Amino acid sequence: MKKKGADSMSAEDGQTDSTVGAKDGQMTSKTVGANIQRIRLERGLTQEKLAEAIGISPTYMSTIETGRRYPSLKILVDIKNFFGVSIGQIMGDELNYGREELKDLDFYDRRLLRIMKLYSMAEKELICDTLDYLKDKK
Repeated sequence: MKKKGADSMSAEDGQTDSTVGAKDGQMTSKTVGANIQRIRLERGLTQEKLAEAIGISPTYMSTIETGRRYPSLKILVDIKNFFGVSIGQIMGDELNYGREELKDLDFYDRRLLRIMKLYSMAEKELICDTLDYLKDKK
């Protein structure tokens, strides 16, 4: 498999934006990168070994872990599968809803969670930005 360097990445391979999602409590590339690094170190792996395992260059792995680039969905899934963890563990605790937290959600909260699963990350970002705009207009 051909490895890709950070300088050869296309827009489809990863986002250069440092944030994803809504303005408050948003998911940053630094948070995601730090979580990936933490999991990697817990497993006693080098960046080079992880990069090789998922088919990217060590340089690109470094840019992900330092938060300079947001990994593509494919890379997130590859990392998730390699480590055997949930996407929530990579993305951050705010995505790890337990039974207690779900129990506290009302009908509309649950409805929004179901609906949001249908959209791409870019569409979710637009929806969250729109909701933030509407909230601020009150």
